Amino acid sequence: MGLVRSYELQDGLLDFLIQGKLHGSETFEGHLKFKTPYAKLVDVINAENKVENLRKYLEKYWYNGHSDSGWHDTHKHPDPIYSGYWSFESGAVSKILGVDDSSLKDVPYYPYDMVHYKG
Repeated sequence: MGLVRSYELQDGLLDFLIQGKLHGSETFEGHLKFKTPYAKLVDVINAENKVENLRKYLEKYWYNGHSDSGWHDTHKHPDPIYSGYWSFESGAVSKILGVDDSSLKDVPYYPYDMVHYKG
């Protein structure tokens, strides 16, 4: 949290993740610094059916919403630089909201094993 504040980042999703971890808050407030694709993740937070909306976010919006990222399409690179694509923020949101994510286990980009790690 200190790192986020030291750069004076004002982002509702980061605040949600921090407050959810620290205080169990399940409410999204504020504005997004990066709307693509995270506005769709905010829709998940505010949705009645969080699991289906999270599935939709992962399958339709997450990967394509990062087309301007340096890691995008690294699985196509001739050198072995690809190490997987994971929507860690989806796992964090799922954990904070207490979503039954059992149906998301095999959904691409969802870090199911990380969310359920008991280390």
